[in-house]
Amino acid sequence: MQCYQHHDRAAVGVCRGCGKGVCAEGCAEDLGFGLSCSNDCSIRLGHVEALNHKAGAAYSAGRRYLWLGPTLAAVLAAMFLYLGWIEYRNAREYWFPAAFGLLLSLTAIVLFVRNRNWSRAIR
Repeated sequence: MQCYQHHDRAAVGVCRGCGKGVCAEGCAEDLGFGLSCSNDCSIRLGHVEALNHKAGAAYSAGRRYLWLGPTLAAVLAAMFLYLGWIEYRNAREYWFPAAFGLLLSLTAIVLFVRNRNWSRAIR
């Protein structure tokens, strides 16, 4: 591949902003995370690198709380199922807390499976 500006020189790399070949004699600007061919590409790549850094921070924060939803749903399901069991033992209406507990149990299972699959997919 030849330099996009100096057609007689071999390119030492490719601009990450536009994909043009750049030579070492004045065309390639090393940004530390890639090569750039012009000031416009340098600015664009700076914005992309900042966006990648923010996305990485959001990703790591999201992974910390991945199991919070399923755990909360499971705890609430256990509480409602226990309340339904107490109502059943006292010969009262127990169907509502029991049904709500079963619904929350199903929600916890679905969230757990979805988050586990998502966690495996992004490793």
